[in-house]
Amino acid sequence: MRTRCSDMARRPARVGATRTAHPTPPKAPSIARGWALKSAAVLLLLVAGCTSLPAPRSMPVARGSVVIEGPAGYCIDTKGSRDTTAGTFVLLGSCASISGVSTQPRPQAPAILTAAVSAGSSGAGIAGSEKRLARYFESRAGRAALSRSGKARTVTILGHYDGDGAFFLHLRDSSARPDPTVSWRVLFDLNGHIVTLSVVGLPGRPISARHSEALLRAFMAQVRAASPHPAPRKTTG
Repeated sequence: MRTRCSDMARRPARVGATRTAHPTPPKAPSIARGWALKSAAVLLLLVAGCTSLPAPRSMPVARGSVVIEGPAGYCIDTKGSRDTTAGTFVLLGSCASISGVSTQPRPQAPAILTAAVSAGSSGAGIAGSEKRLARYFESRAGRAALSRSGKARTVTILGHYDGDGAFFLHLRDSSARPDPTVSWRVLFDLNGHIVTLSVVGLPGRPISARHSEALLRAFMAQVRAASPHPAPRKTTG
């Protein structure tokens, strides 16, 4: 018997993954821009791509230096994820929906999670650049980079702040049809890479700002905990 994907049964009229951009300065590599062009097909795979196979909970990327792992109930959509020398894009959704197995775990707050990892920050990163990041994303160029359509006028910055070594961004993009998309994003440094995580509500099933932010923080904590921890430096005495 074929299992239906009840969590994500409704197809959006138009979908797209978030475009990730970094300001100059600090100079940071573009993350997952190549995958943004394929975003509609990627999210349709997540919505309707039941495989009836177990879905992995985690995915090592960037030669194992970063491990993408979502909160409880979230699994990796391997069909919609890529890890190359140019950068990484990982898509996560309900384990039950992605696997097509109704007995697999389901998240308490269903949403679409994405992770993008730079090929390497080359000394430039998020920590210490929070004020410049804020100015950039409030600018026309920054809002255009955040827009699915590439048009600054479609993006409204609802808020941003920094803390815990990361930069958090709350925004609305009206270019997502039929309903404007509200999302939370966080950028942070991890093992020489810049990681960008996002949380977006499902079509027709919006998630509150409070729950979305909490989910994003849980996602960041899970990625940090799952990734390798650098060995402490030896002190000489």
